[in-house]
Amino acid sequence: GIVQEHLEDAKQKGTHLMLEGGRHDDFDGLFMKPALVTEVTSDMKVWKDETFGPVIALQKFNTEEEAIDLANSTAYGLNASVWTKNGKKARRVARSIISGAICINDVDANYIMSDLPFGGVKESGIGRVYGKEGLRAFTNMQSVLRDRLGLKKELWWFPYSQGTQKLFRKVINTLFG
Repeated sequence: GIVQEHLEDAKQKGTHLMLEGGRHDDFDGLFMKPALVTEVTSDMKVWKDETFGPVIALQKFNTEEEAIDLANSTAYGLNASVWTKNGKKARRVARSIISGAICINDVDANYIMSDLPFGGVKESGIGRVYGKEGLRAFTNMQSVLRDRLGLKKELWWFPYSQGTQKLFRKVINTLFG
């Protein structure tokens, strides 16, 4: 499957697996063991593709800006998490990441909060579910305006009447002499 393929790709490209992952012996091999992948590079499938399995891929960075660039460098943006003890830094970084949802010091708390919209950006997801935004995804917004004053046309609409032309000349002469 995809998870195993991504782990094999990472191994071939020199990553280190702190937790091996792989198929679980029980359950007829239908479940995967967790994998913790370190020394990840941007060309590895565990980094650039959506794995949707119990895999954490860690990539080193030197600056906050580099971390944000790495997070935003993929074509996907379903969910992200920022981990730090510094709340101000966490909020600053979270605001800079392009993702449908971002959790600070958690991975998926947003998923269980049904009042919040859930969905991805970029090539992740197909819109929003849950909350007001989820409901709006199934609606078609339409603006309907009505002329409440009963004017037949706006003052500035063409063709201008002689009275309108006279008014415009007076305004222009007053403003620009």
